[in-house]
Amino acid sequence: MENSDNTVDTAPITNSLERRNSLEKALQQRPDEQDLKDRHILLDTTAAPALQAKAAELERQRVMDNLRKVG
Repeated sequence: MENSDNTVDTAPITNSLERRNSLEKALQQRPDEQDLKDRHILLDTTAAPALQAKAAELERQRVMDNLRKVG
């Protein structure tokens, strides 16, 4: 049994120049580091990125411990 469906996809393929221009435009519109810190998206800390989550967890634990001592 032979497949007689010879449909060809004719959708245009975005060329690499268009993709590169799209990426450059997106990067130009990206907010800067200070804006991200002001919006609390990035942490304003000197800790290495790999340690930031652990530092935040330790700070939460410290606050919880202090609340338990008071209460």
